[in-house]
Amino acid sequence: VLQHRSATDGPVRVAAGAAVLPEVDGARFAVAGLDSAADSATLRVVAWGWQPSPLTGLLDRFSWWARDDRGRWHVARTDGSRSGGGQVDLFVEFAPALHPDARSLDLFLRGPRTQAAVTLPLRWLASR
Repeated sequence: VLQHRSATDGPVRVAAGAAVLPEVDGARFAVAGLDSAADSATLRVVAWGWQPSPLTGLLDRFSWWARDDRGRWHVARTDGSRSGGGQVDLFVEFAPALHPDARSLDLFLRGPRTQAAVTLPLRWLASR
């Protein structure tokens, strides 16, 4: 992460993608796509089995990391959420930028007791 912390060469594109992570501490997460910018990338994620509260947000309970297929590591921060109807819609922003030639993203999710990983192929659709 530190080696590429100032990278601003990320692809400015949208990627279609779908992946469901195994259950992590009672919560399920489904990835519904990715928006990449020059300096970061944002996953669109739907979660259920867990509800955030004012005292415990996403990153208080779960830690997200990613590694693109070109070897860059990325750390996440939440970029907003909406909840209702038993689900939470999350925007999980990763920095630094994805490698400009990235074709897949390994996602790592760790909770207090368990962890999961999944590979998300990046099917680039268009420039943003």
